[in-house]
Amino acid sequence: MATETLSYSQLGDRLSWPEAARTLVRRLRLPRQKVNERSDASLKARIEELEAQLAKAEASAASHRADFERERERATLSTSPGGWARR
Repeated sequence: MATETLSYSQLGDRLSWPEAARTLVRRLRLPRQKVNERSDASLKARIEELEAQLAKAEASAASHRADFERERERATLSTSPGGWARR
């Protein structure tokens, strides 16, 4: 499997998240190379995996946001005078 070596700025541009590229590389313990030892095959597969993880995280955030909105609506209905029937 061929991989691709990217600089931090290139990785940030690829993920649309330039500020966190260096932190992400450290957190995921991706292999790093000195500038003079670059090859064109080291991160491509990992980048695709990160993009998939980012899409999954965004979907999860959307789900949590929807849950929050439902709970806020439920709380608003239960506290309003004409809301739910009282027992």
